[in-house]
Parts: sequence; C-alpha cells; structure tokens
Amino acid sequence: MKDYYGVTVSRILALIERVRTDLSAELRIKIITIITIDVHERDVVEMFVTNKIMDSGAFKWQSQLRFYMESKAKEPKKVC
Repeated sequence: MKDYYGVTVSRILALIERVRTDLSAELRIKIITIITIDVHERDVVEMFVTNKIMDSGAFKWQSQLRFYMESKAKEPKKVC
C-alpha cells in the first residue's frame, strides 16, 4: 500500500503539470475530473496505510475503492 500511495501521488503531480499547459476546454475538464478521482483514491490509500488496513476483504477497503454505475431500467412507452 505504501508503494501504491507513492504511485498515486506521482500520477496526480503529472496530471497537474499537464493541466497547466495549453489545452482545449474539453481536455482540461477531462484531466481535472481524473485528478479529482485520483485525489480521492490517494486519500483512501493514505487512510489505509495510516490505519494499517491490509486485508482486501475489509469493509473499509470494499466500501471506498469499489465504484460502479447503476442504471434503472425504464418501462417502454406505450404507443397507441
């Protein structure tokens, strides 16, 4: 985990350097979104290191690093 924490910090710093360059608005927004996600991940990994959470089955691990998309199925519209 300590090694991975260093990886996350390095990745964030590289993205920050990239976002400071001349970019299109669309690309800048994408990079800022990735930075936001990576900063959250960095904070979670830092908490794991601080609290010495090493078991991948630990609830905190599963609740913080698992993200997914949910979609609600819509009923088809009736056509008369």
